[in-house]
Amino acid sequence: MVRVNWTDSAKLDLLEIKEYISLGSKKYAFLELRKIINTTKRLETLPLSGKIISDNYVPFIRQVISGNYKIIFQFFPDLNEVRIIRVIHGAQNTDFDNVVFEPESEYKKQE
Repeated sequence: MVRVNWTDSAKLDLLEIKEYISLGSKKYAFLELRKIINTTKRLETLPLSGKIISDNYVPFIRQVISGNYKIIFQFFPDLNEVRIIRVIHGAQNTDFDNVVFEPESEYKKQE
C-alpha cells in the first residue's frame, strides 16, 4: 500500500475550501472536505489512477476529480508515496508553472 501525504499547499487549499463553503453552510463544508479526503484514500491502492495532466511536466503528475474540485497529486514510485500537491476548484485555471515539485525524487520537472 502506498502512503498518501499532503503538501502544505494542499492543506492550505483544504482550509480555504472549508472556510469558503462554511460561509454558506458548515454542514456542507464538512461533507465536501470528507468527500475530497475519501477520494484521496483510493490513491493508497491505485496511485496511478486519474488523468495524466501533461506530458510537458513531471511524470506521474495526475489529477482525480472530487465533486467540483481537482486533486492534483504526484506519485513517487521510488518512495512508494503519493503527495497531494493542490486541491483546486474545477473552474480555476491550472497553472503548473506555479506548482512546487518535490526535490527528493528523481522525477523532477525538465527544464
